[in-house]
Amino acid sequence: MKQSFLAGFAARGLLILLLFVVFVAAVFIAGASLHDPDTCWLLALGKMIVEKGRLPDGDPYSYTMSFFPDRKFVLYQWLTEVFFYLSYKAADLTGLLLLAATVLTAAFVSLPLAFARKVGMPGSFAVVGTILTLLTAFFHFLCRPEIFSYLLLGIYFFLTHLMLRRKNAQGDGKINWIAITIFGAVMALWCNLHSAFVLGLLYLFVFTLVTTIADVIAIKRLQSHNITIILSFVAAFLGSFANPYGAGLWQYLPTLFFTPLNKHIIELRPIAAKDFLEWTYYPFFILLAVSLVSVVRALRAKIDPSFVGTPRGQIVFAVIAVVCWAIAGFCCRRLIPFAALHMFAEGGYLLALLRAEATQEETNQKEEKQVETAQEEAAQEEAKPFWQAVDQKLDSSYQPQGFMWFATIAVLAGIGVYFVSSRIPEAVVLPQSGGAFKAPFKAIELIEKERPQGNLFNHPQFGDVMIWKMPEPPKLFIDTRFDMYGADIVNDYQTLYAAKQGWEELLQRYKIEWIFVQPDAEIAKRLLSEKNWKVIHQDKASIVLKNPNSVEHAK
Repeated sequence: MKQSFLAGFAARGLLILLLFVVFVAAVFIAGASLHDPDTCWLLALGKMIVEKGRLPDGDPYSYTMSFFPDRKFVLYQWLTEVFFYLSYKAADLTGLLLLAATVLTAAFVSLPLAFARKVGMPGSFAVVGTILTLLTAFFHFLCRPEIFSYLLLGIYFFLTHLMLRRKNAQGDGKINWIAITIFGAVMALWCNLHSAFVLGLLYLFVFTLVTTIADVIAIKRLQSHNITIILSFVAAFLGSFANPYGAGLWQYLPTLFFTPLNKHIIELRPIAAKDFLEWTYYPFFILLAVSLVSVVRALRAKIDPSFVGTPRGQIVFAVIAVVCWAIAGFCCRRLIPFAALHMFAEGGYLLALLRAEATQEETNQKEEKQVETAQEEAAQEEAKPFWQAVDQKLDSSYQPQGFMWFATIAVLAGIGVYFVSSRIPEAVVLPQSGGAFKAPFKAIELIEKERPQGNLFNHPQFGDVMIWKMPEPPKLFIDTRFDMYGADIVNDYQTLYAAKQGWEELLQRYKIEWIFVQPDAEIAKRLLSEKNWKVIHQDKASIVLKNPNSVEHAK
């Protein structure tokens, strides 16, 4: 059996596997991406912004924020909230899931493969690497603002190669003002969608720093493409001020990124030793190993920049990027999807350079020989390494470029979402319950009918659900926007919930008259046993207690 036949069979198999994984990813998104209660307040705030036509000046859902009037209220992802609500308004939760599936598959499939073809990655690595990148991010496929940051960071990778790498590397003496404008415009959009726009700026800053220093050392001066890169970073930085808060957004970011409350968020913790036994992280470990192998091969090969038409600084940046993102992924689990995208992009870029160098050497050798017969060429074709033949088959089998490519993947993702929403409609609910969290829908129905009087103490995720499910929710003690509430309120919540020392004083300070928490909460046990609070509702998901001395009324 000829190698060309086997190579073609393998190429078709890889493409079928890719499309199947895309479909499975969309099914997974439809079945699991709504389990985070954060989506509730994202939708509620989006609805408020759309209906009122402006951003709220203060938090509309809590009463505890009034105890700390100096706390800033910054909707740093307001545009995501608007997009989420508009998609929900168009087609209910199915519309939101379609938006999430389209954005996520574009970020982790369509764009990476388009990038791979553009830079000349080996076809088999492009497909397998894309599948690994997609699987690496599965654990964080949620309807949250990060989905736009995944996509826009990928766009930054693509634009960097398209406009700042090879095209300008040859130096035509002109500054690319189109590139500068596009980088600034993308950042102006990004900074209103999600706080990870900072990663885009950091990426562009390091790229600018490394490539500029390397080129200055090599040729002792700045070329036109260096100036384009520098001005692109400047434009992106200035674009980050195109938000409703201007510089105020930058002033708020340290509160978000460096708050001591982050230590309580599991997904912000580093990967621990026990996680090496957790299959969720295996795709990341495999992708990391493959990317590091690419780095080692590139370093050992000592790629000649003039041979592949790429300045040395850009090769150095690719090596630094893979190593730094590997460290970042281990230090913070939330960064793993971002790390996967960049490790695939830069690791694959190094492989593309190695491939280009090998191809050029092969071409030069052929030119030195006499013209070969057709039989000799066919024999050489069969003698090629198997995976090189597969790469050639893949390169000729599909074109991951243009509108139709992105539309095809989006349609396939939409089919996966429709499959779940039509066949398993009970799975499409917000929030979806899981092992760690049971949505308290029955309790909320009761609260809606007969709301107790006075200030409420609630579980943060229950607060999320009330914000979305109730047309007029009671003023909350807290929800999961911990960065907005700040350490004081969160610490008071933890003291009350666990009935730690001083909890009774806090109960009086906040004038709490009823509570809505999980049944095993220590505060519920103490109020029942020591304070004789009355049970209004109790099930496996929640318990509602009220102070017997308060006056009950229906709202």
